[in-house]
Amino acid sequence: MSRRSVRFEFQCDNGRLKYNHDIDSRLLGPLSANPNQHYQTQFLNTIHPIIAEHYSACLDASGPICNSCDKRTKVVLTSPMSWLHRSEDPFVNILVTPVCESGGRCEMQARTEIQKLMEDVGTGDQGELLACKVCGKVEGAQRCSRCRAVSYCGKGCQKADWKVHKPACRAADST
Repeated sequence: MSRRSVRFEFQCDNGRLKYNHDIDSRLLGPLSANPNQHYQTQFLNTIHPIIAEHYSACLDASGPICNSCDKRTKVVLTSPMSWLHRSEDPFVNILVTPVCESGGRCEMQARTEIQKLMEDVGTGDQGELLACKVCGKVEGAQRCSRCRAVSYCGKGCQKADWKVHKPACRAADST
């Protein structure tokens, strides 16, 4: 398997964090512009460990206040945008968004805004790639039809999370 060094830029409130990582060269090129389900799975499986490695630095480089309310930042959302189709300078841009809690109304609002931004920037019709909120599976995951801010791989996971998701979903729907 051939590997190539690729730049990862984390866009934080207090500037950009830049790192280089070697990734499978099969993720580079024209296929990344219009990815199929297999490619998306491989892409997310490749970048999740990279994002996890730099999560603490992203949290430190983010603002101390949630992007949606006045509460203190507790977690950051990391939303990758692939530019791996660029032959001259492929890279991955990761939007880092501070929020007050995971799974709450502020996260839902932030994910909705990220989705709109990614569609405007032209990263594809699907915008942000999301794994199933319950089990983390990418293959077959589909967005909640109401809020479009979370994904589930099937009805079982959606039902399992409904009591937690319902209040935030309805709040996001009313904004």
